[in-house]
Amino acid sequence: LKAARPDDVVLIKHTGDLPVDNEELKAASRPGEGDLRVTFRPAPGFRPVLVVHDDEDRDQTLFKLKTGEVTFEDLRFRLAPSRPKDGQTVAAVAVIGGRGCTFRRCAFTLAEEDDSKVAAVHLQDADRVMKMDPVTRPVPRVVFDHCVVRGRGRG
Repeated sequence: LKAARPDDVVLIKHTGDLPVDNEELKAASRPGEGDLRVTFRPAPGFRPVLVVHDDEDRDQTLFKLKTGEVTFEDLRFRLAPSRPKDGQTVAAVAVIGGRGCTFRRCAFTLAEEDDSKVAAVHLQDADRVMKMDPVTRPVPRVVFDHCVVRGRGRG
C-alpha cells in the first residue's frame, strides 16, 4: 500500500481470513502527487475476509484514514475484539482526517463484547486528533452503498 498513487485500485489476492493491523491511509509525502484516492477490492476469483490482527493493542482498527478518500468494494469484514474485557476499539476504518470513505457491496459482521466497542466506521474525536479550527475542518463523508451490517455493534 505504501506505493499506492491517486486513483489506484488495490486488488486483494487472498481467500479466507486476512488479518489487517492499523494500516495508515494518507497522501504521499512528495508534492504534486495529489490526494490519496484508493480503492480496495478482491482480485477476480478471491474472497478475502478482513479481520483484526490479534495483538494486545487497545486500538484494533484495520485502516486509519488520515487524508484523501478510500473506497472498499465487494469485501467482507469480521470485526471482533481479541481481548473484549480490555476496552478495545475495533473498526474497519477510523476516519481521523480526509474526505471520507465509501463501502460498496460490503458485508460487516460485528461482535461487540464486554467493555470493547465495535463499529464499521469509527469517527475519532477530532478535537483530540486534529488541532484545526472547527470552522475550517472538513466534515468526513461516510457512504454505505448496498451493504449489510449484522451482529452486535455500531454502523
